[in-house]
Amino acid sequence: MVIIDRQNSGQDGVGEWFYDFFELDIYSSQKYIVKTNFNDKRLLILNEVLKILSKSNLFILKSFVINAFDKDEKRHEIKINYDKNTSTELSLESLFYSYLEAYDNLDVFSLKFFFDTNVLLEEEKYKLIQETFIVSLDTMNLSLLTDCDVWLPFDLRGNNQKELAQLNAPRLEKVLRDIENKVGEEIVEGDSKYAHVEKYRVKNILDGFNQPLNVFD
Repeated sequence: MVIIDRQNSGQDGVGEWFYDFFELDIYSSQKYIVKTNFNDKRLLILNEVLKILSKSNLFILKSFVINAFDKDEKRHEIKINYDKNTSTELSLESLFYSYLEAYDNLDVFSLKFFFDTNVLLEEEKYKLIQETFIVSLDTMNLSLLTDCDVWLPFDLRGNNQKELAQLNAPRLEKVLRDIENKVGEEIVEGDSKYAHVEKYRVKNILDGFNQPLNVFD
């Protein structure tokens, strides 16, 4: 199992999935995210994504980040640790009322949610990998990104981990399918420099001999 160090590795994760609001014809020229407009299609999609992730036993919300401007156009980045005991169900409405009221004077332009990945190592044995799944929302896109390679039959250094992938890849696929079914729109996959993404599955990059590549070489 290999975890991407985002601070040293840039923006790419192991795999990414996203909704492009322009392509879905729900793009708005609104510069900011209206925190109380829960009829906004973009917020409705985010809300469904958060609820599905929280029910999956695969991803557990750890914290989220508010990026916003104040009335003087000064940028603020506010990180809030999530207390799962504050709400029986994870939803945007509960998050906003629990946390964002204190920042009502700020114009929010993006939100990021950091989830721990609850990796299944063997039957009934789990390991929590800190903040390795990220959901990002801005006015143009909603994206889901994983920094963990447990979905791959070989880790990012080319070592065999087929049993780990067999346990966890179907769990990720189920979450993505559930999101599609609930949102009613097809989710789009994106490759990275670390792996290929084919719809709901993440696959190793192969070298010229058709062997899994050590992507750090």
